[in-house]
Amino acid sequence: MAASGSVDGRAPRGAVGEETYERVKALLSGPERMTTRQAFERVAQESGRSVSTIQTTYYRAARRDPDTTVRRRPRPQAAGATAAATPPRRRARGSAPRPRVAQDGARLVDDFVAAQQALLDYVRELEADRRSLDAIRGALAAT
Repeated sequence: MAASGSVDGRAPRGAVGEETYERVKALLSGPERMTTRQAFERVAQESGRSVSTIQTTYYRAARRDPDTTVRRRPRPQAAGATAAATPPRRRARGSAPRPRVAQDGARLVDDFVAAQQALLDYVRELEADRRSLDAIRGALAAT
């Protein structure tokens, strides 16, 4: 390992982030008074990295700096994250409990089978009516 803390000639871990952060800060407060977008583009051009990589690196380092106003944005919590802390909801008075998913699925299958059977019964009825109609047509044609 080298004396500077680098391995295989690479910069020590976190050094690129700090360098990027310091370079963007210098451009923002320099004589040109660039916007953050312009500073990100300049550093990206100088370093050969993408603008989005520079932005990510800058804001990651800025959050570690106690003298900055950059903070993490609040994120909505995941659905299961508060389940242990949140008491279960109570049903309104007089409301029926919701059926379980398995019961809903079983009921849907039963309804489908019943509808399919009703359709088959109707088709059989139509076929019987068609046979009766054919018999009447045959009798009329014979006369």
